[in-house]
Amino acid sequence: MYGGTEDYLEKFLRLHGRSSLRPLLGHCTTVAALGIWDLLGLIGALSAVTVELVADRQLRNYRETDDYHRGGIFRRGLWKYSRHPNYFGESLFWVSMVPFAVSSGMLSRHVALVVVGPALMALFFRFSCRLMDLRSLQHRPGYQQVIDEVSAMVPWRPKRKQYEVQKESVH
Repeated sequence: MYGGTEDYLEKFLRLHGRSSLRPLLGHCTTVAALGIWDLLGLIGALSAVTVELVADRQLRNYRETDDYHRGGIFRRGLWKYSRHPNYFGESLFWVSMVPFAVSSGMLSRHVALVVVGPALMALFFRFSCRLMDLRSLQHRPGYQQVIDEVSAMVPWRPKRKQYEVQKESVH
């Protein structure tokens, strides 16, 4: 039926979507078929949003526990593999825009926008990781062990705990 939510959404996108993209697209009059670069960008963007959503939800749930209020350290879920998985997700989102730019031909026309922009965003989030780590070192006893064992941003298998390595060398 006309007037449903879908009709309003379609009208909104036609009116606002085209006008906001016009400066970037220039005088583009054709639309290319979706290709492998679009698929890579879509997979990257959806993965990034999923990582951010899961990480934020896990942290929000942990902040409601007594362990958090006693100065505990969260090391489950995505937080077992990354000290800042939400920042990783955000950086991945920005990097996932590069394949879309390659697909549309923007890489050759706007290298600074396409490559330097996402790289600077990733560096910004990496720097933010360090600032958050410094804060956590002040407020969370034992956080240095987390820094020693868990990747700062990119989810990776945690390093073996030092006391486990010492214990094995004794036997």
